[in-house]
Amino acid sequence: MSSRSDPQPGVPLGLLLRRLDRLVELLTLAARHADGAAGFRALLACYAATFRDPMSRREVILPLRVGAARAQLVMRASDIYTVAEIFRERQYALARPLGPAPVIVDAGANIGVAAKWFRLNHPDATLVAVEPVDANHDLLRRNFSGDARAVVVRAALAEAAGTVTMAPAAHGAEHAVREAAAGGEAVPALRLDALLAEHGIDRIDLLKLDVEGSEILALRGLGALLDRVGAIVAEVHEREIDVGAFYRLLQEHGFSVVRRRQYREGAEQGVHTMEAWREPA
Repeated sequence: MSSRSDPQPGVPLGLLLRRLDRLVELLTLAARHADGAAGFRALLACYAATFRDPMSRREVILPLRVGAARAQLVMRASDIYTVAEIFRERQYALARPLGPAPVIVDAGANIGVAAKWFRLNHPDATLVAVEPVDANHDLLRRNFSGDARAVVVRAALAEAAGTVTMAPAAHGAEHAVREAAAGGEAVPALRLDALLAEHGIDRIDLLKLDVEGSEILALRGLGALLDRVGAIVAEVHEREIDVGAFYRLLQEHGFSVVRRRQYREGAEQGVHTMEAWREPA
C-alpha cells in the first residue's frame, strides 16, 4: 500500500521534484514580480505550457513589476526559465549601485528579459541591447518599441566586423557563434566600440555579457573603450573560452572581480557568472 506522500504512479521522482521546484518558482515570481491578476495569469500560462512542452513557443505577454516600476514582456512560454534566473535568482542584482542615468549595454540580450530588469531598476538609463538571432531580436524589438532611451541592434559582437554563423539551439537563449552542420543563421558581426560610436556613446557604466562563448572577442571589440567601462556582469562559458585569459584581460584593464556564482545546472554545464568593477585610480 502506498502512502499519500508517494509520487504519482508512473511519474519519475526526479520529474516530480523538478515540477515542485517550478511551483515554488511560480509562487515566488507571482508574489514579488507579477503585476496584478494579469501578471499571475500570464505566469500560470507559461508554467502550464512548459509542463506540457518544456520548449513551448506559445506567445505570452507578462506584466512585471519591480517595486513601483512596471513593464510588459512579450515572450515565449519557455522564456520563463530566463525570467526566473533574472527575477527570482536575481542574476543581475549588483553588488554595488550604479550612478544616475547610467549607460547599460546588454550584449546577448535575447528577447530582453535582462534589459527589462535593468530598465525597471534604472528607469533613467540609456540601454543598448544587442542580439544576433532573428527570432529573439524580433521579440527584443517589440519589447522596447517606443522606449526612446533604448537602442536595439541585431548583430553578434566580435573582434572584427564581418559575418558569422549562429548555430541553432533548442532554447532561444543558447544560440552561439560556431560552425553549424545545418540550419545555421548568418548574422552581421560588429565591434562594440564602432557600434557605440555610431550612437554617440563614449562610456559604459554596466556591460552585461551573455554571448555563449564569445566573451573574450566581445571585450576585444571594445578596443580602448574597455578602459571606459565601469562594471561587467557576465556568463563565463568555461568549455568555450580560455577562462584564465578572460580574467587576465579584465585585470589588465583595471577590473577586480567582486562576485562569482553558479546557478542551478551551472557546474554540469561548465558555466558560471561573475561581476567585476573597475577600481578607483
